[in-house]
Amino acid sequence: MIEKLKQELLVPVAKFLNEYNSKKEHNVFYLEKDYSALINQLQNLDENNSFVLIDKNNIVGFISGEKDEDKGTIQLIGPIIDEIYWGRKNDKLFTTFMKSINKEYYKKLNIKFYKENKNLKKFCSSNKFKMKISQKKIYLDKDKFDDLEEKDFEYVKEYKPSNNESFNDIDFGNYDKVFYYKKDDEIIAHISYRKKGKAAYIENFEVEGDFRNRNIRKNLLIYTIKHLFENTNTERVYLTVNAKNLISQNLYQKIGFEDSETILSYYKKLNG
Repeated sequence: MIEKLKQELLVPVAKFLNEYNSKKEHNVFYLEKDYSALINQLQNLDENNSFVLIDKNNIVGFISGEKDEDKGTIQLIGPIIDEIYWGRKNDKLFTTFMKSINKEYYKKLNIKFYKENKNLKKFCSSNKFKMKISQKKIYLDKDKFDDLEEKDFEYVKEYKPSNNESFNDIDFGNYDKVFYYKKDDEIIAHISYRKKGKAAYIENFEVEGDFRNRNIRKNLLIYTIKHLFENTNTERVYLTVNAKNLISQNLYQKIGFEDSETILSYYKKLNG
């Protein structure tokens, strides 16, 4: 039986997701790991696009999506299904979800998961999702970081809204701190991070094409890492890198980063 996510189902659904999403072989990104945060996330989902699979009064599956109205995309959350129901119920659950979407407004579905999730990989293949990118998630521990000295730190600045600097309309409001590399009145690179407990997650790390083969990427990254380890309670830094980008992987390994896991991203165009 498939039902919409109603108020009375929030707690049992949260318990089901909290158990299954903690395992890489079932994990789907963008679900909160903290139980209280997960309850809050479920409350904010549109119940018209959130569905629960129930068998013998037990929660055995879930699917939903977080909408980005500006981009016309939906980040798929699920399907997360009890192992014994895969192959029998996942297509029905996904079909129910697809029927609930306004395909005139939303043009694309995105989904992200660990490579260990074999069921979702098969699901993407059978439902004609296309591979967007394969990324390696890597990490650096504080005690493994060598305090390297770089000479170009003088060009690194901290971004503040009052700076009136332009970053191609990137919204940095959701990040804890942003640094950028500016030389000769030109912004060449930028990097940002989010803090969560004693971990920091580096995101939006970009260098302009003409400068990628110089030491700018290395200098900006090391500056950010030094800042995190010396000025915050950070014990571990994470970042992701394209699995095919061997040059960047080699750079990160020299700094001390180690492989953690591989993340797969797929997409499906709607009405096209």
